[in-house]
Amino acid sequence: MILIETNIMELICNEIISLDNKIRFVGIISELGKVQAATIREDIDPLVSEKDREMLFTEASLKMRMSRDFNQQFGQVNFAIARRDKVDLLSMPLADNLLYITADRGIDFDLVDKVKKILENVNPKLNNFIC
Repeated sequence: MILIETNIMELICNEIISLDNKIRFVGIISELGKVQAATIREDIDPLVSEKDREMLFTEASLKMRMSRDFNQQFGQVNFAIARRDKVDLLSMPLADNLLYITADRGIDFDLVDKVKKILENVNPKLNNFIC
């Protein structure tokens, strides 16, 4: 298990949101769905309320935890992308947490590689905890 310091989590969120102006939100979510660190693009209105956001993060965290049940058969989850009518959602395991990104529709899927590069540059130890 690796613990990521709060200032490192905040740095990760800030670096990722600066990658593309379509990115709306970057957060690191605990296994229990609690926000550990987050950055929200300032020039947007949130699409969900605070209450709904908590439910969304809990659901995303639960999905990621449940997907581990199939690691032996399918291998580890590297990332998951959901394309919805209004936004793209990207989730990626990060140590014992979940990196969660929302973006306006049409984000480039090479974002995954850019995110991995940031994680590797911020802390080489994280390299062992991303797929």
